[in-house]
Amino acid sequence: MSSVAREVKKVSTGAIIGGILLALLGALGLAYTWIATITSVALFGWLMVGAGVVATIAAIVSVRRDNRPSFGVVLLTGPLTIVGGVVILSNLGASIAGITLAVAVVLIGIGIMRIVTPMVLNGGRSVWSIISGVCSIVLGVMAMFQWPESSLYLIGTLVSVNVLIDGINLLTVGSLGHRTSGAIAAFAR
Repeated sequence: MSSVAREVKKVSTGAIIGGILLALLGALGLAYTWIATITSVALFGWLMVGAGVVATIAAIVSVRRDNRPSFGVVLLTGPLTIVGGVVILSNLGASIAGITLAVAVVLIGIGIMRIVTPMVLNGGRSVWSIISGVCSIVLGVMAMFQWPESSLYLIGTLVSVNVLIDGINLLTVGSLGHRTSGAIAAFAR
């Protein structure tokens, strides 16, 4: 087997293992959507805290280097992001409810755009875009009418489905890589 074929096989094996792990994690998230919801929002809060720390450090470093007059505005961005993250972490229930409502509104908006855009651009000939738009609107309306109860499962479900699909996609890519490595090895002979 050539070195290229070995490398492709090695990388694709990693993709297969990663795909399996992601698919299992997504399936586990679907089984426990409320845990996936809490975990996702808590992670979002911690990411905001981390981003705020990095932004604050970057503002301080850049002002020392550039001596910008806008230092105050730039410096406030970091601490405000930290405060936002701390508020999310300290009020997880309210944060989950608020984010769920925002997601429902975004789903409705995306659905409307998916229906209107093909009609404006190509006379409504994109059936799949319109179907996708209708599905997004239905999901958004369902989440709104079931709010705040939908807060327990909506975010976790959406994140888990995304992780599951990413895992399946990575598994597929890894499988194609394995087949390709075989073709490369056969070609190199």
